[in-house]
Amino acid sequence: MNAAATVQQPSYTVRGFGIIKRLGSGATATVYEACTEKNEVVALKVVMRDRNTYMRELRVLKEMRHDRIVKLFRSEENESYRKTGPFLIVMELEPWGSLSGLVLWGSEAAQCMRDVAIALQYIHRKGYIHGDIKPANLLRDGCGRIKVCDFGCCKKIATDDDTVFRRPQGTPAFMSPEAYRGHGGTTACDVWSLAATIFCVVRGHPPFMGQNLVEKIMYGAPDSHRSAPVVCCEEESNLAHLVNWGLSKPARDRPSVDDVLHHPWMANAEDLRARDAACHLFSPSSSEAGSNVSAHSNSIESSTHIGVVPSMSPSIFLAKYTVV
Repeated sequence: MNAAATVQQPSYTVRGFGIIKRLGSGATATVYEACTEKNEVVALKVVMRDRNTYMRELRVLKEMRHDRIVKLFRSEENESYRKTGPFLIVMELEPWGSLSGLVLWGSEAAQCMRDVAIALQYIHRKGYIHGDIKPANLLRDGCGRIKVCDFGCCKKIATDDDTVFRRPQGTPAFMSPEAYRGHGGTTACDVWSLAATIFCVVRGHPPFMGQNLVEKIMYGAPDSHRSAPVVCCEEESNLAHLVNWGLSKPARDRPSVDDVLHHPWMANAEDLRARDAACHLFSPSSSEAGSNVSAHSNSIESSTHIGVVPSMSPSIFLAKYTVV
């Protein structure tokens, strides 16, 4: 837990936790920056009524012990009022916030997305899929590393004989085609979401926008993901290839997370960092790098009805940033 030196005065309390400010909210829960009775600063997730979601997330977080996953401090599962809610989950607070609304460049993007892939590799090996990978669920710690949070949509990996329809869960702009069909129980769904997230943190918006989101993700323009990328350097070609591969419509055509980690764009992240420093390959102005994009970025991620037609095909989205 963070030290108490910079604790702000709480505006009100929830079961002994002083609420400092709201960090974010979703369909079933809200997350606050809060302080304990010992003035330790934590992230407090308040799940209002959905006990099943609460218990599922709590069960998964207890299994996750990894430095790329947000750490669980404690919960209220043994309290008498846990049957009625609201339910509380106390987690470590990452002071740099999430990647939502940020544009990353060059090696910074590669390093951050590699952290996410490492976390997904661990989650999949534990027998789960995350189910809601997106910039808002990727937190930056004090060293700039990424930690995955929000396991409210997490579920066990489906087996070959698991044909039960699953109610679609997740964030529409980052959900795979099969997730919309109710078959979102495979690791390929997380890979699609990771590819869409990579696109988003580089371009500043999800790969599909406009009207008829579900139809476009499920059926629209698959050939646009396969066309040759228009790029002027090897790093951008690698990035375009990885995004296009991850956004393959058929789940069987997507890479595994292991494939993603061995892909040249991620495997060469350290080389990219050195090259960025040497020749400013992806160098925006200081006012742009890592800066917030348009104010509606949060609504893009959280909306339950997001449109679709990409403003730029994923296969050519890097052309804007190439160095001639």
